[in-house]
Amino acid sequence: MKTSIFFSLLLLVCFCANAQSTQTDCSNVLIAADKDYEAGRFSNCIEKLNNCMSSLAKQDRYEAYRLLALCYMVTNEDQKANESMVQLLEHKPDYRDYPYFDPLEFTKLAAKYTVWSQLELGLKTGVNINSIRVIENYSITGLGGVYNPELGFQVGILGEYFFKKNISVGLDLCYEGLNYSKTTVEPFEWTQEFTENLRYFSIPVTGKYYFLNQKGFRMSAEFGFQAQLISQTNSTIEFKNQKTNEIIQKTAEQKSQRTNTLLYGLGGIAVYKKLGGGNVFMDIRYAYGFSNVVNAEKRNDNPEFSFTNQYIDSDIAFNPLYISFGYQFPIPQFYKAKLAQ
Repeated sequence: MKTSIFFSLLLLVCFCANAQSTQTDCSNVLIAADKDYEAGRFSNCIEKLNNCMSSLAKQDRYEAYRLLALCYMVTNEDQKANESMVQLLEHKPDYRDYPYFDPLEFTKLAAKYTVWSQLELGLKTGVNINSIRVIENYSITGLGGVYNPELGFQVGILGEYFFKKNISVGLDLCYEGLNYSKTTVEPFEWTQEFTENLRYFSIPVTGKYYFLNQKGFRMSAEFGFQAQLISQTNSTIEFKNQKTNEIIQKTAEQKSQRTNTLLYGLGGIAVYKKLGGGNVFMDIRYAYGFSNVVNAEKRNDNPEFSFTNQYIDSDIAFNPLYISFGYQFPIPQFYKAKLAQ
């Protein structure tokens, strides 16, 4: 009985020691595999790396794939060498910028690949200049008035997915302010100025083509559409006597008289400059509004405001010009390597 217990304990100790030994081998596999490669034991190097790849930290795996690619090149296993090179470049996208002392053939193989980030995220902010396009004019006094572009703002987050190094689709989530004013010179030397400040949640979606992509600098053209959901609006109407400079000012909340969702076509250009691990950028977009900003069915829902101020909304669309600045950075887990065409 005692003998059985003794042998059982001995087997358990041996099993634990063997497990510990295996773990230790994997923890030092890069050193051991490198020694095998230098000594010409390519099969041993390949076996060790493949057995321990899942045990390696992600930031260390590119070294294992480098050794595998070197071994497969020596053993003339071209397909496996290329597969290992892809893994190397996807785990270490900037390897070619900071390489080890590699054989010339290895460097030539690495140079055949195009490497890009498939997913980038970022932040943006900027200003917009909102111009007005009159769809149909309405007036109580018969006077048309002049619409004036006003300065607004936008701030948001963005994501961009790259199908190829130079082709992508982008989606933004923004909060923006669009403003405009309308000036009407009325009889009896009074000037009427109507100003409206609107706030929207907007979702621009654009397809992008990078027509210039040099080291550290790139430019893209973009086209798409934008949807806006109204958040709030505030209107001010001001009367000024041109002789006495007397001013009468009133405010109104007209959200119910505005269209809840607006649709636009988008076109623009963007410039990117590498900074740190990402890119700073400037983006210029022009939006062409397809929707009537005014809810025509509720145009006359506030007759007291209209007749007291001698003002009624015309049908209009927004055509804002957006100028944005931001920072965009790649997500490390989403790099792609492919043989250049």
